[in-house]
Amino acid sequence: MFKRTLLALAVSGVAVSANAATIYTKASTSVQADVEKSITANAKGEAGEALGTDKVFGGANTDNCTALASALGVSLSNDGKFAVAASGKAGDTAAFAALSGLNKTEVKMTADNVCTASVKPGLSTSSVKDGLEYSSVKAIEIKPVIVAGIGGYKDEDTITVNLSGAKVDLTKTTAPTITVGNDGLSTAPANFSFDILDITADRVRFTVQTVNAKNDFVKGGAVLQLGGIFLDSKGLSSDTAVSVDSFATNTSGTDFDVASARVITTLVNQYTASVSSLLDAAIDVGKDRQEFATGTSDALVVAMKKNTDNLELTPAEVHYTITGDFSWMLDDDIDTNKDGKLSSAELGKAVKVAGLTDDAAKSYAVNTDLTKLTVVSTVTGAVDTSATITFTVPGHDEGKLENLMIPVQDFTVAVDVKDNKAFSTAAVNMPALSATNAGAWTLNGSVVIVPYMPFGPNTQPILRHTNAGTRTGDITVRYMVEDEHNAWQPLAAAGVKDAKPGVRNMLNIVTDALKAEGYDSEKSGFKVALEIVTNVPSRDVHVYGGAKVDVDGQDRIHLGTFKTNN
Repeated sequence: MFKRTLLALAVSGVAVSANAATIYTKASTSVQADVEKSITANAKGEAGEALGTDKVFGGANTDNCTALASALGVSLSNDGKFAVAASGKAGDTAAFAALSGLNKTEVKMTADNVCTASVKPGLSTSSVKDGLEYSSVKAIEIKPVIVAGIGGYKDEDTITVNLSGAKVDLTKTTAPTITVGNDGLSTAPANFSFDILDITADRVRFTVQTVNAKNDFVKGGAVLQLGGIFLDSKGLSSDTAVSVDSFATNTSGTDFDVASARVITTLVNQYTASVSSLLDAAIDVGKDRQEFATGTSDALVVAMKKNTDNLELTPAEVHYTITGDFSWMLDDDIDTNKDGKLSSAELGKAVKVAGLTDDAAKSYAVNTDLTKLTVVSTVTGAVDTSATITFTVPGHDEGKLENLMIPVQDFTVAVDVKDNKAFSTAAVNMPALSATNAGAWTLNGSVVIVPYMPFGPNTQPILRHTNAGTRTGDITVRYMVEDEHNAWQPLAAAGVKDAKPGVRNMLNIVTDALKAEGYDSEKSGFKVALEIVTNVPSRDVHVYGGAKVDVDGQDRIHLGTFKTNN
């Protein structure tokens, strides 16, 4: 009769859509303790309440089945006309049953003063978030749920499941399934099968098969759990969203029970990291650039977030890759064996990862150019949500100038999480943060570079330092000689302690200091670059440099004003 009615509607052009099927993303069996907690949230634990004095199913006979039905949003079913406690009175005992195959909650009297609450499964409409990295080593299996419309399904009905947003992996999707709990079927599960009709890249079709077409049917509101449908990994990205829709077709060729599309899964990167606190120390020029203005440490804080909630890899390690200038780590206090190669233990004196909950530091490594530092932590359980990476410099050596200077520099940090190799021989990389700004170390004073100054028997250099502000500060000088040095060299003898504001002739002390280093301008000519650091605000300092050169009886004058703050 049902099929003939559908046929008549189809012939007359009437669309069958009322009380149609619905797609859900997940079904979960109700848990007795959760249901008890929900029902008794505002209960006083008195006799005659839904779950009586003990607030649990199956306890003392102080329950009230009518109140229980009301609490679950249904009417009490009592077809057997069994005795029921009066409203607000004790005397009933309630039992619990969790349904898996039927989207219908019922409270039914089963004997005098005895009822059973059959609670429907929880159904979710929120798409699950599967790991993009997981899909690179393991096929994503989608498990949509179809809740049948009011008419349910009968023998030889066809159920069509369509996919969009991704393709079906035809090599792995060889035996897709539909499972329905006992309570969603009219007779025993052994009387039913959902046979595969065909599988394409965009759809899977099933045919309902029963032993007895008259008595065996899938109930209206039945919960159909699909499985064994795998996504083709080709083309998947962090923008992938996979939707499923469905419809049924009866033996007369009429489509019915049309379920609108719903996004079942979205693919996301399993982790996202961000910098929550930058490196921002100021290198103290008053302490020979061996220490920060605030002490010997500065910290970078990285926050971590997990984005997946379904299919995901198990994390094993977190790798923090920091770029910068780590040449200061060759200081003897850190490179204790003075071999120019920094071991993990030696690096551990200069950098530490902390602020972890369960994870722990594993190793530290730096490349040979001392520009890329890798910090590795071992994961226990979930990746910790925050990590603090602290750098500690040797500090000021009270004017001995033995400790290395801290370079002015910018930092970047990248974060990668490695999995536990459960599905591959090599660890799968889960990028959490591409190289991004991690802060900078700056000077708390003025840095002026004089890029060229000639010295020699036929040269008369000019070098004036002007502090146009009001603050007194030390002046320190470094130099490089052309064709000899590829890094700054200290020129301690040219420094000035507590230099007051005003104009200062720096030529004599620089010339004498260079002579002490073996560069005698009275004997031979040479060309130098100078770095002049003043421990006062950079806006106040100007350096005037120049030279008069006598070449073949002709005088040439080179002049320049320099104000370069690094």
